[in-house]
Amino acid sequence: MGIVRFVAVAFALLLSAGSAWADTERRVALIIGNDSYKSLKRLDNGVNDARAMAAELKAAGFETVLKTNAGRKEMHAAVTEFGGKLASGSVGLFYYAGHGIQSADKNFLIPVDADLQNEDDLDADAIDAGKVMRAMEAARNRLNIVILDACRDNPLPKGSRSGSRGLAVIPAPTGTFVAYATGPGKVAQDGDRGSNGVYTGELIKALREPGLRIEEVFKKAGNAVMNKTGGKQVPWTQASLQGDFYFRPAGAAPVARAEPAPVAPAPAVSTVDPVAVEMTYWQSAEKAGTLSAYQAYAKKFPHGQFIDLAQAKIADLRKQQQASVAPAAPVAKPAPAPVVRSENDEVKFLVQDASRRARAVQPKAIEAQRMGVANGGNPANGYGVFVGTGGDRYEGEKRDGKRNGYGVNVWPEGHRFEGEWRDDKINGLGAFFFSSGSRWEGEWKDGKRSGYGIFFYKDGRIYEGEARNDDWNGRGVMTYADGRVEAGIWRDDKLVQPFAVAGR
Repeated sequence: MGIVRFVAVAFALLLSAGSAWADTERRVALIIGNDSYKSLKRLDNGVNDARAMAAELKAAGFETVLKTNAGRKEMHAAVTEFGGKLASGSVGLFYYAGHGIQSADKNFLIPVDADLQNEDDLDADAIDAGKVMRAMEAARNRLNIVILDACRDNPLPKGSRSGSRGLAVIPAPTGTFVAYATGPGKVAQDGDRGSNGVYTGELIKALREPGLRIEEVFKKAGNAVMNKTGGKQVPWTQASLQGDFYFRPAGAAPVARAEPAPVAPAPAVSTVDPVAVEMTYWQSAEKAGTLSAYQAYAKKFPHGQFIDLAQAKIADLRKQQQASVAPAAPVAKPAPAPVVRSENDEVKFLVQDASRRARAVQPKAIEAQRMGVANGGNPANGYGVFVGTGGDRYEGEKRDGKRNGYGVNVWPEGHRFEGEWRDDKINGLGAFFFSSGSRWEGEWKDGKRSGYGIFFYKDGRIYEGEARNDDWNGRGVMTYADGRVEAGIWRDDKLVQPFAVAGR
């Protein structure tokens, strides 16, 4: 049908030291399928896929909650309620079928009532898939499964500045399994209208066979997809699992049986094809045709098979840039009209800039975390892992025996920070994910929110503005879930002086 789809399946195993799998485990699943979009292209099989998956999972022993054609509030509420149902010893599974968009290295799930014009609308109108992962991780249950079967065609209006095509490949933490319906940037087939998507249809068939480990289920589904599409769609997987899990155990094995696993984490087993990854980078660079795109390829693959071509392209584009800078006769141009912003718009402009810079820091923190875990140990200088006396765990850069640079810190309560550190305190830019589901993206000073940023409350409120010493102080705009807006000067979390004109 020409619809491009992505499927990402993430499995997070959260095992406490010395513990073993229980003989039986509660299974809980949230399934969401969206078709009837109000402002975007209607899909054919999202709801069908969700209903079929709900029926199959129920037969496999899962307690299922099914949501179809869900709006933003309903999806947020469903994810929050789902996280509350998970508990130690349970198995959680989240499935989504519908529109999905990649932007700023995040994957967004699109509700049916979303009004999207460009990627700036995603944070407000869409659901960050990371919210689901964080809700599941916070439950600290035995095994989590996330299946995203989302259309990869960019549904935003043509000509708009929009999210990138394809799923963002975010580094997976140790103890995860990731399966994609097809390789990054490739086309996945949707199936005939009124039936099921190709990948979900084959996955359901594989789920019905008893005695297959979870890896075998997805391998079997992947092979079937390749055969059905004549090799045009090749599923892509990464895995790092401890122990075995069966959707349908063979014989008299318990329904929710998971075999014991060693306490020490097993090394990641990756079936990612490095040649395919490099090819994807090169094709993206050629498609963009820009100097920065070729430079990005050359930096990522300094000894790659296309490095000579990349360097030649870089040299040519630099010459073209130099030629374009040649002096020319001055041409009188009318002075640009001044940009007039309302007080609200001015605040939001500054906030959006801080939020973008904070999100740009996150991949650097994730990469520092990866290097810290890979190096191990707790060096005074360099990359490593540090466990504090209070139980918090830091993975990233250190200097002079302190957290300095980029890194990721996780607290026992479930909070998580990804960003910049200085002298053992959060300083600079970054994103803080609270265990409650709230989130701050923006500026920090001495471990406290200070500067511009955006705070997403778990109840749907959004504060955009200035903070000092962890409180709202300065200019800010608070938007409530029911659409009400309070804008003005804030002191200690209270609005003390509304703006004269409240523009949005």
